[in-house]
Amino acid sequence: MKAIVVTDQAAGTAGMTLVERPKPAPAGNDVLVEV
Repeated sequence: MKAIVVTDQAAGTAGMTLVERPKPAPAGNDVLVEV
């Protein structure tokens, strides 16, 4: 799963990076939507 991580909020879009993140483990009543 990929996530957008903001490292520098003042830099705007230049402070955002796309990183690979582990898939979250769902809880008993969670609904996961993959886009």
